[in-house]
Amino acid sequence: MLYLYKDGKCHLPLELYIKLCSMADEIPENVETIEIFNTPRKVKIPKHSELLAEFLGILAGDGYLGSLTYQTIITLDKNSDREYGTHIQKLFKELFCTESTLSFQKNVTRHNLYSKEIYEFLNQKCEICTGNKMNKLHIPSFIWKDEIYLTAFLRGVFDTDGSFHKHHKNDAAVEFTSADKEFLNETKKALLLLNFNSCLSGKSIYIYKKFDIKRFFEEIRPSNVKHVKKYEFYCKNGYVPTRTEALAL
Repeated sequence: MLYLYKDGKCHLPLELYIKLCSMADEIPENVETIEIFNTPRKVKIPKHSELLAEFLGILAGDGYLGSLTYQTIITLDKNSDREYGTHIQKLFKELFCTESTLSFQKNVTRHNLYSKEIYEFLNQKCEICTGNKMNKLHIPSFIWKDEIYLTAFLRGVFDTDGSFHKHHKNDAAVEFTSADKEFLNETKKALLLLNFNSCLSGKSIYIYKKFDIKRFFEEIRPSNVKHVKKYEFYCKNGYVPTRTEALAL
């Protein structure tokens, strides 16, 4: 957006100009302004639901809320998450009755939505932190009150920041990864409430027991196809596919 502002292709909002000057420790100059009357984007603010809980889990994993531009962003791998990106677009549409825009950079795809109304809903009502998430991540309070919401939230987190991979020779593991220690503790507590045996080590939570892994895919029901395909391969062949085999699925 800064390049678009610089080239004159978009107008820089006065409020944003003042904020940027403040961030740069500069005194705003008297600049020429024009008044623009934009039609507000029509959006829907959803009620608490399983879909919303999953979306909040996705935001906890690979999401970002920007306070300067009221931006909601979900960043995915351009290749391995290609099919999952379609699911993300459907969630935006079903939850908010609006579509995200796509931007591409190197190996990532970003789903962007600019809406002050949605930003304030996610930040104030759903307790999603803004900016850098380190040491600020938490499971929203209303999620703890319903097992269906808790299951859906963990689904969103696993789909974005989780993995299903090899453990020892032919065994497998479900893994949740986060640099936020407190969020990992909350995730482990959530798994325990849903009766999953797990262990926390470093920046990861692992589920090793075959029974729990089977229950995880049956009850958490990941939406990210790349995880599901690897699990189905494991069930059929008795081992987790290699990276090359996984890309061919």
